Amino acid sequence: MTKGVPDIVIPGKVTFLCELKRQDHTLCRISDEQIEYLEVAQKMGAFCCVALGWESALAAFEDYLKNIDKKVVLL
Repeated sequence: MTKGVPDIVIPGKVTFLCELKRQDHTLCRISDEQIEYLEVAQKMGAFCCVALGWESALAAFEDYLKNIDKKVVLL
């Protein structure tokens, strides 16, 4: 297994990568490996995000769908 791979990976014309964390940010942390993975993937054109809870992950995915043709990359 590769260290830092996000929880949600959807390959496509623009890959969607989402690291899913607890909604209460005080109960979780993102590792250096996760940050590094997302930064490299973003530089390669992936849509990257860190979501606090499933609702944030869903909102990020909706943004991804709206902007997939524009190749907008967010982190």
